[in-house]
Amino acid sequence: MQPTTKLAMHVSRCLQTKALAETFDIAVVGAGMVGTAAAAHLSQSLERSSMSKVALIGPSSQPSYEWPHSSHDDASRAVYTISATPQLAEESIRSISAYRDVEQESGVRFFHEVGLLTVSSCAEETERGLRSAGGERFEAQELKRRWPFMTFSGEVYAHLQATGAGWIDPREHVRAHLNLSRSRGVDIVEGAATKLEREGELWSVEVDHAEYVVTKKVVFALGAFTNLSGLIPKESSPEYDMWGKAVFHARIAEDEATALLSAGMPVVMWKFSPSDNTSANSLVSYEGHKKGSYVYFFPPIRYSDGNWYIKIGHSPFDPLIGQLNGETETDKLRKWMQTEGDDVVDLQKQSESFFKSTLQTLFPDTTFLEG
Repeated sequence: MQPTTKLAMHVSRCLQTKALAETFDIAVVGAGMVGTAAAAHLSQSLERSSMSKVALIGPSSQPSYEWPHSSHDDASRAVYTISATPQLAEESIRSISAYRDVEQESGVRFFHEVGLLTVSSCAEETERGLRSAGGERFEAQELKRRWPFMTFSGEVYAHLQATGAGWIDPREHVRAHLNLSRSRGVDIVEGAATKLEREGELWSVEVDHAEYVVTKKVVFALGAFTNLSGLIPKESSPEYDMWGKAVFHARIAEDEATALLSAGMPVVMWKFSPSDNTSANSLVSYEGHKKGSYVYFFPPIRYSDGNWYIKIGHSPFDPLIGQLNGETETDKLRKWMQTEGDDVVDLQKQSESFFKSTLQTLFPDTTFLEG
């Protein structure tokens, strides 16, 4: 079956004359990292069942701006198998172990297996990492000998997961799974889902207020926009919190980037108590599975502007979106994503200051460039 990029099927015609229009077994709404992967996986799984027709609905993933402002369209995102629960660890292992096959079949590389180094002021944290993912243990002196360009204050312990961990390029991850979806016969419908209606045993998904896709089942892959899409009735909406997550891209010279990469710099997660660093006195502590104060940062990555950056994230000033100023949740989310409003600008300035001081503490011999 040849994939299409546009479907013009009016729902009434589809329902009244089914033989004249295509009805899908499953339509995936959302063409980001999760949606494209779901479509590619479903198309392969359904080949072994009585169902076979899959549609993927979503606008083009190509951003309309020069610099990424969210994790799914950034050029780096950490992946690892260490987890607080065996179920999450198993799911991570299954996903990451499939990356190389996806890269080979799609012809797109997105996984950079540089490892994950977890540094903590708590020895038990290191032991948990070893039990969860295996790897190597380091104490402070060994850590400094292995990676002399990084400085961690206080007494620290470290765990390195060298395989099955590192970072992925989210944009390339999407492109790889779009390639797989097309090659496996998924129909790609470019546009935003604007309405969802039940018609007997079928669902109709309106796309860009103009076209309709008719399907037996619908999979939502909309992330933070799930409850803001207007597609799910309020009484059926899942409960979740939306956090605004600030990151900072610190530019460095190419020769310094090359030196750090040559020295084998991994993705790093530094977990510490506020007393470990004077710039971290107000770090956020989550009540969920990610307890304690931490930052994460990446080895140097070359971005589309040709420059090299070290990306750092998890700010003590990350807010709940619902606590920002604005009339609706959609307004508040848009303000955060587009850096609008005095409250958002102030929070992001505080995050930038925090990230800069933290990087200077971690990399005392590295020169960070302006702009």
